[in-house]
Amino acid sequence: METIFETLPNQGETAALLSGFLTVTKDFEDFVPLGSYPSEHFGEPFTLEIIKLFQESLASLGEKIAKRNAELPVPYPYLHPAQIENSVTI
Repeated sequence: METIFETLPNQGETAALLSGFLTVTKDFEDFVPLGSYPSEHFGEPFTLEIIKLFQESLASLGEKIAKRNAELPVPYPYLHPAQIENSVTI
């Protein structure tokens, strides 16, 4: 039994690991979902049409994922477009 305890991390290492995990897995207040763009950045009609098509594709994909997840014993929501950040920042 002593050998098992020797392989476990000490309290400081455990605290550092947990702190890191909490930092990268928490939800941020400024979360912007994939496909959402500030209107002041894109104003040209062609660009707005492309964004609209992309958002419609994401909505369709989201519906398919939600339907699939409803049939699974353990859902996998992590690749649902509503769960994906528009920009990756840590």
